[in-house]
Amino acid sequence: MILLIVAFFPAWLHAQDDDDADDDSDGPFVNLIVTYAARGDATVSFYSYQLANLGGIQAALEQALHCPAGSLVNPPAQTELPRYLKSRPLKDQERYLKYREQMRHGNLIGTCAGAMQRAGLLLSTNIPLDRLNGELRSAGIRKLWVHITYPRARFAESSAAGRSPRLPEEELQANSARAELYDDASYAIDTASASPDAIHLAFGLRRQDAIRAAVLPVIFLITPIVLCLWMRRAAIRDSSADPIGAWFSYLRVLLFSGNCLLLIWIVGQTVRKGFDDLIGYYTSAHSASAVALNVGVLFLPPWIAYFVCLLLSYRVFAQARGNRWTRGEFLASHALTLAAQFLPVMCLIASIEMAPINGQASMALLFCVYASYKLCTWLLSRVTGMQFEPLATGELRDCVFTFAKKAAVELRGVFVMPAGKSQMANAFASRQRMVMFTDYLLSRLNKREVAAIAAHEITHIQKKHAMWTGLAFFGLMFSPEIFYWILRSVLGAFRHALELRRVADGAAAAPGLSNLVHFGDRVMAFPELILVLYIIGLVLYYLQSRYFEHVADAGALQLSGDPEAVITALLKLARLNLLPVQWDRVTGSLMTHPSMLRRVERLAKIGQVPPERLQELMREQAVGRAEPTDDATGLSEEQFKEGAPRNPVVTLRAVSELLALKKWVLRFCSIATPGLVALAIHHAALPHPAPAYIGGAIACFAIYVLVGEWQSVWGLSRRRQRFVTRLEAEGIACGEDRAELIDLNPHPVLRTYDLVFVWDFGMLFLAKDRLSYAGDQLRFALRPEQVLAVRLGPGIPDWLPVRRIYIDWQLEPGAPVQTWNLGVRSPCAFWRIRSQVKAKYENLLRWKLSSASFPEAPAALQSLPAPSIGEITNHALRSMVSIRRYLKVVFLNMILAIAACVVFRIPSAWYVCLFDFLMLTWSFSPFWFFKEAGAAAQTNEGLRGHETLAREAGD
Repeated sequence: MILLIVAFFPAWLHAQDDDDADDDSDGPFVNLIVTYAARGDATVSFYSYQLANLGGIQAALEQALHCPAGSLVNPPAQTELPRYLKSRPLKDQERYLKYREQMRHGNLIGTCAGAMQRAGLLLSTNIPLDRLNGELRSAGIRKLWVHITYPRARFAESSAAGRSPRLPEEELQANSARAELYDDASYAIDTASASPDAIHLAFGLRRQDAIRAAVLPVIFLITPIVLCLWMRRAAIRDSSADPIGAWFSYLRVLLFSGNCLLLIWIVGQTVRKGFDDLIGYYTSAHSASAVALNVGVLFLPPWIAYFVCLLLSYRVFAQARGNRWTRGEFLASHALTLAAQFLPVMCLIASIEMAPINGQASMALLFCVYASYKLCTWLLSRVTGMQFEPLATGELRDCVFTFAKKAAVELRGVFVMPAGKSQMANAFASRQRMVMFTDYLLSRLNKREVAAIAAHEITHIQKKHAMWTGLAFFGLMFSPEIFYWILRSVLGAFRHALELRRVADGAAAAPGLSNLVHFGDRVMAFPELILVLYIIGLVLYYLQSRYFEHVADAGALQLSGDPEAVITALLKLARLNLLPVQWDRVTGSLMTHPSMLRRVERLAKIGQVPPERLQELMREQAVGRAEPTDDATGLSEEQFKEGAPRNPVVTLRAVSELLALKKWVLRFCSIATPGLVALAIHHAALPHPAPAYIGGAIACFAIYVLVGEWQSVWGLSRRRQRFVTRLEAEGIACGEDRAELIDLNPHPVLRTYDLVFVWDFGMLFLAKDRLSYAGDQLRFALRPEQVLAVRLGPGIPDWLPVRRIYIDWQLEPGAPVQTWNLGVRSPCAFWRIRSQVKAKYENLLRWKLSSASFPEAPAALQSLPAPSIGEITNHALRSMVSIRRYLKVVFLNMILAIAACVVFRIPSAWYVCLFDFLMLTWSFSPFWFFKEAGAAAQTNEGLRGHETLAREAGD
């Protein structure tokens, strides 16, 4: 222990020379170590190995350091022996324990809150030593060694009287990494002095220091706002003469200044260092408040500055794009867009920094990463009105799937998004192999041009550009570390080669290589090296994105075989979105898409379009309308009809939101209920908890199953009422007995569609001479003789399945027989679902045998045609529940279960995780055993039902 102390305190137990032989070694001494934090709290350690009673010294020390009474105590007792002593004789062990206990009574440790006085951002204290010096002198102590450590600050001062000079080994320590954060001062106090000088210490920021610290960050944050104000004035002035040029010039400055603002502030270190220094004196390290302020300073100032720039952009936007958005809608949409980008990252960084401080808060913040993103995107879709709607049938769907088949791409679906007030003409391809169009694009481009855009997006999917872009973005996040490792490796190789040359040829060998290594050291020491490396990665990311666009253009040309359509489609998109066809090289290096001029010139060269024809096409588009009017709602024969406005009763967003709600409710049941059981068993302290765990699991399982059954009737009443309201507005009366809410699947076996297990929702009418259906996707009627059979068949796989009704129909003799299936969705109690299906099935059988007993169909339904639909986008049922998807859901649920146990301090986390795993397996396993059966393999239950009802009618 003495050797350890000697090694730890070289400042006080240093070797002596002849002049100080009588000063430091003559008599006992004590050591006082005080470490001040940024908020003025002090951590104190007092070591005296000759004193056994510290009563008076303890009180004097607390008074000198301005600590509350009782703040300093003896260290806790330790009975564990060091490993090397465990093999020693018992006598040596007892002597060691006795010696350590003696030292424990001679030491004091503790933390003193508010040990320094605060004046703004400046902390100061005076340590009077009169009373402490007298107590130590009375106890026979000759020397008091004081070592003070405090955070390095822009301003610091400490007493010079009695300060000990640093030794050479301390100078080496002063150049260490710790010295970048902390400073120190050492004092040697002779207790023989009657009145030693008080030690004065002050550090922090004076008013002038605080102003200087805030000047650079404030100027940096204001600069983009000033640039936007300047460009805003020019754009408003020039918008009437050249709206495209004015808008793009302003947009370029806005995006460039915003990106630079966010990049330099978040990734760089120099610009925000002043704010970091300011908050460092308001919070203590490793605290929740420090994490909140650090994350806030990292993200909120640039977010607020950029939002102010967007606020200033509204007038330019309204003049260039038309005054469709109110100022509130404009600001809300952009605020939510920024929040969706920043809030999840803020929560993630806060969760990481909070982990060593508070595990519960860290887990809660980790959940907020997901919750904040979902909430912001949901609110954004509500504000903008943008929501994707599936195209399961139609000419556009067939066109896209034809290109997908030609490119050997397994496409999942085609979607149309209402552009709303944004008036955005665009198309997208996702990693889930889906193609999306805005209705604004479909209403402004002809069929050839839309087909060219579809081929472009199919090529993105074929080449897996979305996946590679995601990987590139992930690499961009770590590009500084990657480039830094490469630079360090190269520099290390050069340094090793230089050392070998010097060993062989002397210290003056290879001066060129020596200069190169010296330059590399200076580069590695550059404080903003990480920022520079990140910018290099960003430029490479944009370069890859532009290359992908060229590849997709070439693929569109190959798939469509129509180079002029591809060229005119790109030119129209530029005009509709108020983008110039050409921009300078600097702007192009910071864009994800090449300029339209470069793209069309490249396409013309590949497609062998003569330069004269290219110039003609460009002139035709240049004289087109820069701003299409809003009265272009009618679609010509040259446009896809899918661009017409649609207002379905059951939207994809509504179905997705309801499905997400059901999933989270089931997750809650599978995690919260076993968690409550585990808490109850823990508080009950049962001697044999196994029966309680088993009984609790059975009860939780019953709750899980009942909630799942209850979810099957959620929203049915409201959905039926919306259909009734729409149909009655069209003059179609829907009484309780005249129409039934059903879901329709136009296949003989169960499949999945864009609305998960349902292709269409609508109302079914049974009338005297017809069966009529009015839904979102389709409306048709069938006569009784066209319906060949009605039967019950398999429903969606479940351990407690609900059967579906299958209908075989044929338009005329000799025509193909088709089989569709439907599910009964009329509102009812969940325990009556199966009996209701049976009742509707029997009602259909009666209508088939004797439709004359049913009332007349409403007049509006008399003219409905026979069913006629083309190919429908669908997928195998088991594709929804693949093993990969199962493992993904299990992984997510395990994280949620563990997080819930940590946040709410639930014991027996294994119990919660095991129950959740079993419930997931229970829900997925019916799909694994499900086998699709063709229409010919269905049972003849419906036919037997016909015979039974016929015999009953004859009797």
